[in-house]
Amino acid sequence: MGFLKRVLGGEPSEPGPAWAQPMSRVEADDFTKAVGSDLDRRGLTHRLEDGTVRIERGGQPGEYGLSNLAQLCHQVARRDWPGAIGSHFDNLFAAADAEAEIRERARTFQGIRSVFKVRLYPGARLGGMDPSPPASWELAPGLTAAFVYDLPTTVSTANAEQVATWGIAHDELLSVAIDNVRGDEVEPQPIGEGGPSAAMACVADHFFAASHALLLGERLPAAATAGAVFVVPHRHALLYAPLVDMGVVQSINQLIPIGVSMFNQGPGSISPGLYWWRDGSVTLLPAQFDGQNVQFAPPDEFVQALNGLPAAS
Repeated sequence: MGFLKRVLGGEPSEPGPAWAQPMSRVEADDFTKAVGSDLDRRGLTHRLEDGTVRIERGGQPGEYGLSNLAQLCHQVARRDWPGAIGSHFDNLFAAADAEAEIRERARTFQGIRSVFKVRLYPGARLGGMDPSPPASWELAPGLTAAFVYDLPTTVSTANAEQVATWGIAHDELLSVAIDNVRGDEVEPQPIGEGGPSAAMACVADHFFAASHALLLGERLPAAATAGAVFVVPHRHALLYAPLVDMGVVQSINQLIPIGVSMFNQGPGSISPGLYWWRDGSVTLLPAQFDGQNVQFAPPDEFVQALNGLPAAS
């Protein structure tokens, strides 16, 4: 996917609702109609609401968020909407039908171990996409990690009560989950000019590119003793810059607007925020981008880390 090529897009003259951004109002209305048409074709009783759709299937009601699907459709031609929407609901319904298999496999950790991973999500909620409470925790403000099962057709969040029955320590579970994510490779590419603190982009079609933020320690050079800054704008992207020299200031000024733009584009938006990774801990750094100007007001601890860096080479 050409994510970086789509970062800077024109703003619609009549914006759509917040849940459908960056669609225009007309595009969002057409998208909603297309979703309704797909569900009508399936003969499913449904009710479209503000950013969600309530569907009754097999006598069981369910509510599904539409934001990620809207972002996906915004990135493809309208003639491809029926296929994208159809595939989306095929996967959702396949996941629902596979719940019995998941419950059986997850009776023991060994039964589910090979597909057990960790995925990053926005804030402290998953948007009503899974009826079970997820086994999740806050990494930093605006950034949540959750244990999931990476199935052939979908990613299903792990149930917290189910995970608790295994009696395995969180750190051990996380180690296995991260190791499985490591197998979903991402190749870092430099953004702009090089240098030891150059910004790097890791993008991939799979859903776990952002999760590689948990593997930053393996990517940084030995000189990056103060860690790195990173953004995870959506599920398909991790962008970061190591704190090696003062060239990281230029990288920060690149990452902030790119992160905001990619977050707005999606699909699978996570966070527009800039974060500081250091020795496995994650801190949100106050930053804003209004479309023209970057504002960055780091805490004293981060300023001290910058002051300890050598001049840009």
